[in-house]
Amino acid sequence: MVRAATQGFLDSIGLPPYDVRALPTYWQDLPHVWRHVDEIAATFERLFAKSPAWAYKDPVISGSLAAFSEVFKRLQVTPVYAVCVRNPLSVAASANARTGFPLGATLGTWLGLTLRALAGTKGCPRIIVHQPDFVADPRSTLEWLVMAASIPPPTPEQWSKALAAVKPSLVRQKHDRSELDTLPPLVGRTFDLAVRMSQDLANVEAGAYDQEVDDALREFDQWSDMMFGPVAPRTIIGVRAPGSPEAVAEAVLHASGDWQEVALELRAPKGQELALGLIQYPFPVLIKEATWSNGDRTVKADLREGPSATVVKRGGVDCVWPSLGPAQLIVRTPFEGKQTLHLVTVTEATHSRTGRIFAAMSYERDLMRSRFGVSPQVRQPFNEA
Repeated sequence: MVRAATQGFLDSIGLPPYDVRALPTYWQDLPHVWRHVDEIAATFERLFAKSPAWAYKDPVISGSLAAFSEVFKRLQVTPVYAVCVRNPLSVAASANARTGFPLGATLGTWLGLTLRALAGTKGCPRIIVHQPDFVADPRSTLEWLVMAASIPPPTPEQWSKALAAVKPSLVRQKHDRSELDTLPPLVGRTFDLAVRMSQDLANVEAGAYDQEVDDALREFDQWSDMMFGPVAPRTIIGVRAPGSPEAVAEAVLHASGDWQEVALELRAPKGQELALGLIQYPFPVLIKEATWSNGDRTVKADLREGPSATVVKRGGVDCVWPSLGPAQLIVRTPFEGKQTLHLVTVTEATHSRTGRIFAAMSYERDLMRSRFGVSPQVRQPFNEA
């Protein structure tokens, strides 16, 4: 149940399961994601409301710890994290034996999620656990967790059951550290870093390894950014009068994945209808604020869908899926003469992540329509992610 709620959150920000990329920098600005955060919190509440202490294990959340911190705030609990580390070749072999998942993909997933777990738990109560050490001496790790979580000491019977559940015979995949030398150096460096952290928890708590973790994660993200494309680094936003090929105002929009403010200064009569061309690539654009200004006067801009785009409005955010053409949005000037159209907007061509967000927003809109007895009208771009 928690996994399903977590996947709903990931879908809402454009990430598939086990995705190794970071949450988009603007995820908290997307109003539709908070329903999923609330749903995760409510699921935990239903499952564990009567439990004085509880635990949840799922590698998927390693990349979404910022969102789960919001979940724990809603539950008014302070989590204690256990970051488990195992030789990635053993992890890959185990996944391949269970599911047929390819070796390379599993190694990449292990690398990304391990680094995000180490980075995302900085400053929190946590223990780094090396799997062979835990299997050899599970009681030491469990005693630390009991102490850190401030729960009553287990009874002798509970200790007996807990320790009996750790079965070394179930560890079937075992690989030597030397085998990692055949892989890209970052894999071995990350594994060694995590093992060192597991053996030096006092300095982990003091932040002695934080910079090393950040450097490794930065290197991983650089490789990730180079591997996922295509990239459209910038484009020109243009405002045109209907039927005119000449722009009356232009500004640069960077496909950076960060919110940016774009200002288009123009002269036009009051009530003039203008066509707004956002981007000439198949990457959606999110707009969370649109205003007109004239001197010290400011009014909200009404953005309407043009013939060259599909627009979904959700919680104050417009998601615009453009097609080729200059009239993706239609705006009307509120002032006479000189005035400026301000947009707070983001697009992220690197991973087409905004495209997945668009699909999620479109799905939710159509779900609401169907609940009120209105047949959904889904256009083709809704299914493109």
